[in-house]
Amino acid sequence: MGYFNEIFVKWLYKNGVGEGIQIQDNGSLKSVGDSILWDDLKTNPTTAPSIGSNIPNYEVIMNDGSASTGTAFEFNGSTSNGVVPYYSDLNVNNMSISLWIKPVNAKNRELVDRAGNNGFEFYIENKRLGFAIDGSHSKRTDKNSIVAGATQFVTVTVEDIGTRSTIRLYINGIKEIESNVNTHLDNNTYDLMFGEYYGGGWHYDGVMDDMQMYNLVLTDAQILEQYNNGQGITGLPTGITETTDLLFRFQDSLTNIATIGTGYDIVNTDITFVDGLVGISTGSVGVIAWAFEPGVTSSLFSSAQLPHKYEEGTDIIPHVHWLVKDTDIGNIVFGMEYIWFDINEYETNTTLITTTVDKGTSGNHQMSNLPTLDGTDKKISSILNIRIFRDGSNPLDTYPGKVYMNQFDFHFRLNTQGSRQVGIK
Repeated sequence: MGYFNEIFVKWLYKNGVGEGIQIQDNGSLKSVGDSILWDDLKTNPTTAPSIGSNIPNYEVIMNDGSASTGTAFEFNGSTSNGVVPYYSDLNVNNMSISLWIKPVNAKNRELVDRAGNNGFEFYIENKRLGFAIDGSHSKRTDKNSIVAGATQFVTVTVEDIGTRSTIRLYINGIKEIESNVNTHLDNNTYDLMFGEYYGGGWHYDGVMDDMQMYNLVLTDAQILEQYNNGQGITGLPTGITETTDLLFRFQDSLTNIATIGTGYDIVNTDITFVDGLVGISTGSVGVIAWAFEPGVTSSLFSSAQLPHKYEEGTDIIPHVHWLVKDTDIGNIVFGMEYIWFDINEYETNTTLITTTVDKGTSGNHQMSNLPTLDGTDKKISSILNIRIFRDGSNPLDTYPGKVYMNQFDFHFRLNTQGSRQVGIK
């Protein structure tokens, strides 16, 4: 027998659409129905998908300081638009357009538009990404593929195959649809418009960044590379020559954006400049932790099961690992509300425990115990459902800054003797 071992909790999340948080292969955080880029966290801390009010934020707590987000362009959903005056190089049969978007509203919004015969529209319609040639030959992704409030990388390619064209639509580097239409892009003398339908309406509401237009068809690999680069270094994909393949690109400026031919300015109406959606340079993107604000009570929810190596009937010690980043002084009140669920039993009342700790002058990683839980009658497989919180609205919580939670766990007395039956020691 030994003392102690640890139980680590897993956080429960709910965002109204689904449950769960995962780390994607490309390094971004993803909750069901949402997508969060690391760079978003650096510049715009994201509310955690959880239950209750005053939910803590994900925030980057440490990086090497090398990130640079650049500038993006915000459209107001009513009067904003941008226009690139016509120039002959816009008349292409093969084309690719890619851009990063973060729409406030994902219903009936124009992204890029060039009207007239054999013109095109790149748009959002009822949470679908769509592209049309000649105003009628259109293709759209599945429903709910565009998420309001989420940063997404959208791409369309148009490949001329004679009297027809192949349209491919991509979201976050993944091809969503490939289909033919019985028409093709051709010459006209219309301008290029951003954020508004050429005839008026369908005003885009949200942010656009790093818009690029090519006179060729990007490959699947080039598009995926471009998406992954957006998480780190924005740039052109492998095999692209800027002076011959890129019609134009606006990244941090709306001036002199045409690459082939003479440089053009985007004539803009009511476009504002905001922090970029992408553009981390080199080095560390950082790590994150939960940030508990002062002055409010903010909570996380979890559960923990007593393992088969628990010495039944012994006490359990909960504690929180935390840190702060400044030198302000004051007290912090941590608390836990919990209820036990034992095998074949059901409790109806929760228990509330708190502890008050002196932040002091240290900004180091610290550990604080909460009051010990009485383990009398507790067995292996007993389950704790818990709410962990900072009681910032408590008059005893006087620390004026954010508190970052690294980990919450329990210590318990160890009995290495296993069990021969489920639920029985």
